[in-house]
Amino acid sequence: VDKPHYLPVTPRGTYVAQTALTKLRVRENNPLLTPVHRLDRPTAGILLFAKTRDARGPFQTMFQNRQVTKTYLAIPPAPTEDLRESMMGEGVQVRSRIDKNRNILQVRQCSVRECERAGLSVNAETLVRIRKIYQAPQSVPLKSGTQNPYLTYPAPGEELALYELTPHTGKMHQLRAHLNMLSSPNLGDVLYPKVLPDAPDRPEYPLQLLAYSLHFKHPLTGEPVDLYSGRSLAAAS
Repeated sequence: VDKPHYLPVTPRGTYVAQTALTKLRVRENNPLLTPVHRLDRPTAGILLFAKTRDARGPFQTMFQNRQVTKTYLAIPPAPTEDLRESMMGEGVQVRSRIDKNRNILQVRQCSVRECERAGLSVNAETLVRIRKIYQAPQSVPLKSGTQNPYLTYPAPGEELALYELTPHTGKMHQLRAHLNMLSSPNLGDVLYPKVLPDAPDRPEYPLQLLAYSLHFKHPLTGEPVDLYSGRSLAAAS
């Protein structure tokens, strides 16, 4: 399925009926439907479900064994000149250790050097590449919104970058944390670089993160599968 922004994948907290799982089980009349991977509530894009019990295990194992190539698109402000050249072309590998405390909204992250000093292993890796740098379109809202006054927006004409992110691991908030580590926090992010006060969702200008594609060999038939999102990001040119 091609999940919209702000729709949770599974029931949690106050979200029960308005989740991808519940809505799909009702629409397809299939109580066996099960998501085989996850997307954060504010993230849109390709989300895969198993329709039968027999399919659930092989598909989940495929994700656990990193046999799926996942590509995301993100739009932060353009990086500084000294970082642009390294991120263009083949891109750069961002590596860190990410741990999540259930009582803290942000993940705890340490760089490779910090991990070495502390005797910790790296557990998160993302290939980050800039597709293009462009000016924010005139339709992008100005600096603040009426629904979430704490969330900032780029001004029309401000330089933005379209990033292509290929995660090799799947830690919670990995892409958002890695962009923040690069000093390029994603537009529309209410958690990074700092946790913003609670406010209603801004549906016309959500987190600029899209699960754009999935590529894998079908675990039961061996056939190649290529899935692409038909959605776009609000700040795209």
